Amino acid sequence: MEYLVMYNEFTSVIKFLNKLKDFVVSHNGTLILVAEKDAFEEQQWTLLTRLLEDAV
Repeated sequence: MEYLVMYNEFTSVIKFLNKLKDFVVSHNGTLILVAEKDAFEEQQWTLLTRLLEDAV
């Protein structure tokens, strides 16, 4: 995650993750995402966790 955000805008990464989540959910798959909370601003971390909570 940190690598993606380092070389892309955060909004682009969120859009990508949203599409990826939709694909995984529609195919009954599993997405394992590794991220370090301290690498993100609080607002970014909140947005990431909200986006991925819905998939559970």
